[in-house]
Amino acid sequence: MSNFRSYTDRDYEAYLLFCQRNFRNTYQKKIEHIHWLRSHPNNFFNIIEVDNKVLGCFHGFLAPVKVDNQVEYFYSLHDLMVDKDHRDGLGLSMIQKSIFQDKPVILSGALGRVSRAYKSFGSKKVYSQWFRKFIIPKNIISFYFSSLDKISRLEKRSGFIFCNNKNSESFSHINKILESFNYDSMTSDYFNWRFFHKSSPITFFMSDNTYENIVIFSVGTRRKIPFLRIFCVRKNNNSIFAQILKDIEAFSSSMGIPIILYSTAENIAPPDQSNFKRYNDAPDSYWFYKDKQKYANSAVEINGFSVDTGFEGYFFSKYD
Repeated sequence: MSNFRSYTDRDYEAYLLFCQRNFRNTYQKKIEHIHWLRSHPNNFFNIIEVDNKVLGCFHGFLAPVKVDNQVEYFYSLHDLMVDKDHRDGLGLSMIQKSIFQDKPVILSGALGRVSRAYKSFGSKKVYSQWFRKFIIPKNIISFYFSSLDKISRLEKRSGFIFCNNKNSESFSHINKILESFNYDSMTSDYFNWRFFHKSSPITFFMSDNTYENIVIFSVGTRRKIPFLRIFCVRKNNNSIFAQILKDIEAFSSSMGIPIILYSTAENIAPPDQSNFKRYNDAPDSYWFYKDKQKYANSAVEINGFSVDTGFEGYFFSKYD
């Protein structure tokens, strides 16, 4: 009989085997990533196991969301996964257990049957944006010889504010960038966890001097191929925003990264002149609450830093 319960440290070896078998990325199995997730004061990390074998998991944490321009907290659900040999039996059960929480739940990046299931439960669509761009980098193998020192040199070449959350000298700029999204002072605890915790993934920020045009992105690998993921944006001027994307493309080329993904919770598409191509099979994003009436007529705004995109950025953690 399957056992649905909270993850404990004793489950790591079984969870590691589950991740290796079922996730395409590698960050889910990293012990520092797990420590970081569990350090959030309002998180859940649940598994389904049978005879000490993990057959499913999902994680979540409270994240800030604007409802009618007031800050509230929804659970950000991520890494909902069922073992590939048990999806017909456990899949729907896992979805039900994951979304029926005491607060609304953000459901980002869903495909296929999972997306259809979310929709069937009455989830509300989030108009996220999914684009990609392939470039020819200067030297693709240079990515695997990169360091934070090299990153620092490349950041200084940009004509914009360009920094990352592993450089303490950048914290004042990062705080101003985050403040520009106009959340309340209580959200600082969330931002401290999301970006300034010692085990949080490395995250990059590029902004103009007015903090009105912003791109937040991560860098990771999938099947050993490096990629850059833009996951949160703010735009006030189309031309300046396009130039920021051009600078990020130059950074990607210098780092040896051939793929730029643009997957934002904000309904802000890249400018036409940036030549990004829309996904043919774009994932869907939703939010759900079991009390269908409470937010029935509310305007819900979700920013990219409140979802799980951008969690891949652990490649450079060895240089911390």
